Amino acid sequence: MDGAVGKEHVTAPDLIEPVLGYKVLEITQTGVISSPYQRSIEWKSPRMTAKCLKHAPNYMGMPHPKEDTHDSPHTDCQCGLYSYYEIQYVAKAPIYKGMGVIAVTTSTGTIEAHSKGMRAQHQELRAVALSSQHSPSQLEEIRKGFRTKLKLRADKWNIPFLVDWQDLPLFALEAGLSTMPESLRPL
Repeated sequence: MDGAVGKEHVTAPDLIEPVLGYKVLEITQTGVISSPYQRSIEWKSPRMTAKCLKHAPNYMGMPHPKEDTHDSPHTDCQCGLYSYYEIQYVAKAPIYKGMGVIAVTTSTGTIEAHSKGMRAQHQELRAVALSSQHSPSQLEEIRKGFRTKLKLRADKWNIPFLVDWQDLPLFALEAGLSTMPESLRPL
């Protein structure tokens, strides 16, 4: 039900403008950009449509809904493309392989609002930067290699690559991107 408030989430009514978010991704040494939590979700372009990976390992332990197939995001499932409302939630996200990437995103279609972020049907990467989070063993020379790979990918996708991830909110502001209205965010 559009606009319904639940304990932990809100299904947002159709929003006219794409909704701003921040996402953590990771880039491998081969230049593959994927979710650090579900590596089978590879970003092959700056736009993605969510689909439920019913048979994929579920890192949050949430059971899948009884329906065999469903649109994503689904209230009773963890499916959907997640992003956070504020950059501080992704700035220190742990990365286990590769190098962390922080992206400015816009979300459209069905959106399920949570207290710190949202799960969306469609998402687009609007700008990217390397995260400052990396293991102590990653030397600056290694970081430079990841920076080059990410810049090449951003150029190919025709989206901005920012040297400093802390400049991403300014990019979003200057691009006129809209945040999720406070009234639609559950407490």
